[in-house]
Amino acid sequence: MDSSAPYDLEAPIEDEPARLSARTVVLWLVAAALAVFLLTLNLASASIRSQATSLQAQLAPLQTAAAQAATPQPHELESSGAVARVETAAARVAAIKPTIAAGRVVWPAVIAAIGSYDPAQLALLAVTQNGREITLKGTAANEAAVAAYVRALEASALFERVSVQSMKTVARPFAPPAVTPTEASPTPTPTPDWHDAFEPDDAEPRDIFLSQAQQRAFCPADDVDQVRFLAKAGRFYRVFTSDLAPGVDTLLAVTVGDATFVNDDVKPGTLRSEVAFQVGSADVRAVVEVKNRGSYGPKMSYRLTAEEYLPTATPVPPTSVPPTSTPVPPTPTNTLLPPTATPTPTSTPTPTATSSGPSGALPASSRRPGLAAPLLVVRGVAQLPLPMSERAQETSSVQFEIVVVAKAGPQ
Repeated sequence: MDSSAPYDLEAPIEDEPARLSARTVVLWLVAAALAVFLLTLNLASASIRSQATSLQAQLAPLQTAAAQAATPQPHELESSGAVARVETAAARVAAIKPTIAAGRVVWPAVIAAIGSYDPAQLALLAVTQNGREITLKGTAANEAAVAAYVRALEASALFERVSVQSMKTVARPFAPPAVTPTEASPTPTPTPDWHDAFEPDDAEPRDIFLSQAQQRAFCPADDVDQVRFLAKAGRFYRVFTSDLAPGVDTLLAVTVGDATFVNDDVKPGTLRSEVAFQVGSADVRAVVEVKNRGSYGPKMSYRLTAEEYLPTATPVPPTSVPPTSTPVPPTPTNTLLPPTATPTPTSTPTPTATSSGPSGALPASSRRPGLAAPLLVVRGVAQLPLPMSERAQETSSVQFEIVVVAKAGPQ
């Protein structure tokens, strides 16, 4: 190359391709980064949209339930209306309560105060009312009894005013009003219990003692009687019913261990039942069940007996039979009840009449019970001394009229 040749400023620089190549790489890197960011952003957006869709699906039933809960049911509306009416009524009562309290009269206490007097000294004949004003008319033994009654009414603090309108003396003895039998309080009649003394025993059997009969009854309907007793090994026992009331037809079932013995009628023409058995080699609890194939009621009675007996011949131990079969027991012997002792009546001596003594007093046997003094004889006629309640202590009485005004307001 000639060093003297001029230098061309517009000639391409030799390293220009290298610089263009580095710029391109940087641009591609930036584009790749943007592509990765956009891809990540797209994936995140897709995940968010998926979660939003899932949440929307879960929110829909909740919104439906909330809408239903926000809408009250008909019974809720009715209850709310009732509560509103009660609250309105309570508010009205609270508003008029002072007015009601201002005019309130405790009438039970007023009536009790008016009726509080001694019937032996005073009696009310008429009671009339005009609002809070009450007029009392009656009779008394004397003026002191009326004054005491007025003081008692004033001391009760239930009346604004107690005034005696009139009081006059009449020539007629004071007589307390007699209580007629209709005024007496009736005696309540107890409700009879038609169950026998051993009920209830339908589920749990009651104990029965050997040779001690139990008086029982089939009442109420479908009544079942059950008893139990200890049956000892090798011994013979008999359970039977007797003294059946008309309409009773017993059915007897005795369970001894695993064996059950059943009997309806002990023989043709007889409605009572009987079961006889021998116990095995061990003691056992015998359970007796008695049913009725007849009528039920308080009069459907019978007697139940369990006893031990000695057989007349060598017995053969009975075999258990199904509950549906009926074994034929041996013919029972009559069980004699101890005779009832009849008391011998004793004669009561008749008292003889005794004449009165010279003083005119009758003997002690003629005295009236409850009187300390004997009968008095006046001109040959026996007369009783009058008790204090029957004597006319006063020859006059007092008629009165009292006006009272009941007190109103808080008591």
